[in-house]
Amino acid sequence: MTKQIDRQIFRLMSCAIALFFIFAILKYIIFDETTIVNFIINIAGIVILLNILGILGNQLIKKIRQEVVSEKKLLELEIDLLSKHNNELEQKIALIKESEIKQFDDKTKEAELQKIISEFLNSNKSYEMLSYISKNYDGMVAILYIKNELDGIFTIKEKIGLSEDCNPQPFTIGEGLNGQAVQNGKPIVIKEIPEDFFEVSSGLGKAKPKYLYLLPIMQNENCLALIELATFQQNELDVIWVNSFNIF
Repeated sequence: MTKQIDRQIFRLMSCAIALFFIFAILKYIIFDETTIVNFIINIAGIVILLNILGILGNQLIKKIRQEVVSEKKLLELEIDLLSKHNNELEQKIALIKESEIKQFDDKTKEAELQKIISEFLNSNKSYEMLSYISKNYDGMVAILYIKNELDGIFTIKEKIGLSEDCNPQPFTIGEGLNGQAVQNGKPIVIKEIPEDFFEVSSGLGKAKPKYLYLLPIMQNENCLALIELATFQQNELDVIWVNSFNIF
């Protein structure tokens, strides 16, 4: 921008000098060299030259202003683009941080879940395990079924959040959704549970949660117990549950 202004000023000065020489030559050729005439001609020439320079100067100023405005708009556009790019980078960084925090939280949850399940398997701390899972995963109702090794029937060992008149029924491997989860050895998640679902297929009686998690407790490919957890909100307990059993 500065170089362009310098070039414009140089051109204006060159034009003024050229006009001055043309005026001097014409004056020498046409007019007498008397003092009064010479003085008047000089004054007239200076006035004309100043007017011409004023016109050229105004044009130059207008052009410079236009260029300044144009350059300002370009700079504002570049700043806007850089600002948007910066916002995108900040969003990407925030997503990366959020992902890293989530991965860390998942690993922590897996480690805690592994510990509580290990304590259950080694010390039979059934209520502590059920209470921990219900509390940390927004459980509305939680039931722990234990397998009877003699007849293979799963009966209730612990329950949290059930009404007194609710009596979940025992089940065997392959019987109902609970039996399927035990037979497959993998968690089952049921979403958008119908109003009458629990009375027909589950031990949760008249409770009406939105999500149901059936979580088999495995050891050496043998299902020892099943946790039935009902929640209002969906979580990733089924994924964490599978990862937690990699050590058993």
